[in-house]
Amino acid sequence: MKIDIEGISTSKIDNGIKIQSDEDMYILGNIHGYDFKNKKSFNNHYSNNPKLKRVVIQRHGISVISSIEKFKDKFFTNISVLIDEKLDNITMLFIYNTIHQTISTTLWKNNAIAKDKLDNELGNFYNVVYIACKGKSEKYLPYDISLFYEVKEILDEALNESLKNLNYPIKIIQTLEDHHITLAKIDKAVLKFDKNIDIQQFNNILLELLKNPDIIAYLNMSLHLKDDIKNNTISELQTQKPDYKKIITKPIANITKDTTNTLNIIYQKLPHITIDDNIIIGLITATITNMTNNS
Repeated sequence: MKIDIEGISTSKIDNGIKIQSDEDMYILGNIHGYDFKNKKSFNNHYSNNPKLKRVVIQRHGISVISSIEKFKDKFFTNISVLIDEKLDNITMLFIYNTIHQTISTTLWKNNAIAKDKLDNELGNFYNVVYIACKGKSEKYLPYDISLFYEVKEILDEALNESLKNLNYPIKIIQTLEDHHITLAKIDKAVLKFDKNIDIQQFNNILLELLKNPDIIAYLNMSLHLKDDIKNNTISELQTQKPDYKKIITKPIANITKDTTNTLNIIYQKLPHITIDDNIIIGLITATITNMTNNS
């Protein structure tokens, strides 16, 4: 990748990117040994996936390199911000704070958030951030808010592009999988209900139904309710559990017209229902009803 700042270049190193300068850069990073140091190079953008795409957005003497990797349900965000001027320590600290705020808000806007209680408390993304400028300013610079806005806008643009590489904003099928409701799990339940069912036809209709905004709305509601019940996040639900089957299964299924008989048959053939199974059974009922109506 080409950097639009004279004297700075990049090269691949192992599973990351080495950023190198002909002259010393003044660097602030959240890695040991990079707290306001003069160095000619640093390595960033490590990944477990060798095919990970890095995004570069550049303008007005600011170059932002962004990469985000999702690994074991965590987001690993690597950011390098290169600025073609000398900066003082206070300005760099303000930029550093701006970068972390932007990472949080951009990932939040894209619904790139963890679903389990622990992650929501501790944070579900891990950031490696470097800021490198042409050198340390010998005097404190006048406060220039436009610089922080420029960094924020460029970084937000780069992060959005990185998230697109991870298919964010996510589709409902990914949301279900994040809650361990996979297509394979649904198919397994279908075959328990009827081993002769055409799974390919079933999957085609199911994926089409998952484009229905009403079904998406009910699924999102059900997943939130599932989390609230699991994590005891609403006090009233700690003592009185809602009728999850009634609230979730029937509305999802009934979007596809008269499904009461099919729903009852499926429940009879698939006993020992869990919260996840109620969502699955709602989707199975809606899909099988469509298969019957279309035949």
